[in-house]
Amino acid sequence: SINPEIGGDPPRRPTLQEILMAYSEYVWAVNLGTYVFPIIIGLGTIGNVLSFLIMIRRTMIITPTCFYMAILAISDTTILYVDCLRKWVFLMYGEDAWNINTAACRAFYYLSYSSFHYSVWIIVAMTTERFFAIRYPLKFLTVGSIRKTKVACLIILICVLLLNCQFTWSVKITEKGTCVPEENYSNFHKDVMPWIDAVFYSFLPFVILITFNVLIICSFRQAYRRQKT
Repeated sequence: SINPEIGGDPPRRPTLQEILMAYSEYVWAVNLGTYVFPIIIGLGTIGNVLSFLIMIRRTMIITPTCFYMAILAISDTTILYVDCLRKWVFLMYGEDAWNINTAACRAFYYLSYSSFHYSVWIIVAMTTERFFAIRYPLKFLTVGSIRKTKVACLIILICVLLLNCQFTWSVKITEKGTCVPEENYSNFHKDVMPWIDAVFYSFLPFVILITFNVLIICSFRQAYRRQKT
């Protein structure tokens, strides 16, 4: 071997990928993703397309719930191709799509976070509407309408896009070709963004969904008791 002290080249450092491949757990995870991601993408796409086609039928799309389901199918399909397909391509070819250039880096971050947030808040809106339809059926017939459902979906979309709009300027491609936060936003992405994501993607929707589902169950129980008496 060449001694670097007498003018030879220093030994090559192993890459992160080479280090990780030395662990069997990582190898199992890579193999699992290699074969499972195509199944998820294929079945998910078929299911979402069929759901969308069914929900947009004239007899179905006039109901708010079916409209929510059609929008959810579009949003979930976006997640499949923006997130799952990108990860599968990386596992197969070692190239990450959001490392192509700064525009791709920002676009994939923006679409990924926005589609995840949008899907979960569409479910929240659908559950909230279901509660009012069950708890106050007569009032819901006069208040609820497909037009108001479309407005609700539009408001959710605008809020989600505004929530994640900082990704359109706060990330970039480095000289090494990796997608990272801008220097001025590194602390924000490290300390603040995880909490924003946790609150709006997990904690707050979880609390709202649990609350309204419990209220729906209680409403069903009250209606059942009234029928028995």
